[in-house]
Amino acid sequence: MGAPAGLKLNAQLTNFLGHFFIYHIYLWTGYLSFLRNAMPSLLWWCSMVGVLGISAQICLLMDLLSMLTLHIYCFYVYAAKIFGLQVYMMGSLWRLFRGKKWNVLRSRVDSAVYSTDQLFVGTLFFTVLLFLLPTTALYYSVFTLLRLAALAVQGCLAWILNVIMTVPVFTLALKLLRPKLVAGNVKFTVKHAMPEKKYLMLHMQTCQVPLQDLLKITQAFFLPVPQKGLTWMELMTHLATGQLIYPWVEPHMAAKSQKKVD
Repeated sequence: MGAPAGLKLNAQLTNFLGHFFIYHIYLWTGYLSFLRNAMPSLLWWCSMVGVLGISAQICLLMDLLSMLTLHIYCFYVYAAKIFGLQVYMMGSLWRLFRGKKWNVLRSRVDSAVYSTDQLFVGTLFFTVLLFLLPTTALYYSVFTLLRLAALAVQGCLAWILNVIMTVPVFTLALKLLRPKLVAGNVKFTVKHAMPEKKYLMLHMQTCQVPLQDLLKITQAFFLPVPQKGLTWMELMTHLATGQLIYPWVEPHMAAKSQKKVD
């Protein structure tokens, strides 16, 4: 499979992973051949969605992007699982060298006594995993960057969709083009009064809504929204340890799904 960027990779592991991903690319070509046959009817139905507005078209574009980047997501999951398992095993073996172990019941690191044979076997496994780490890290880095690029495009589309759904474009257009149609409060003034006959004539006048009041509606979009997803520190931790990134769900839900998958 060669040596990308002049890196010294493990030949056997690179050959295995290369053939593994090439086989999945072959499966992806079969998926594309299926889409090629269904593409005319799919495009026809997609064109019919245009009558629902640009927001529906953006949502459809996001779904199509998810379908077209399905192979990138699969490659990312495979590489992340391999890299995450390798990092987890190296962490366990590193605790073995320090005479520590992870207490599952109390969720903490406790002291432990290991024999010479256990330390020797642990040293062998740690050495093998350490020298195989650059190879798996390279595949993981490449597919993670591709996955992040796809998520960045989907995030931009989601941001545009949020702007369209939040900003009152129609109301602002009426205010600029036909301001009389955008009425605000109603003002009553006394036009004629006759107390002896208990007669009162009022004049009603609609007040135009100031443009500043209309812009206040959009301030909620520009205010910082409470972040429900991963923070930057959590994102970097997930990337460094090979944990899967689910930006569309909350962290505790992602942790539950991660445990179910493991």
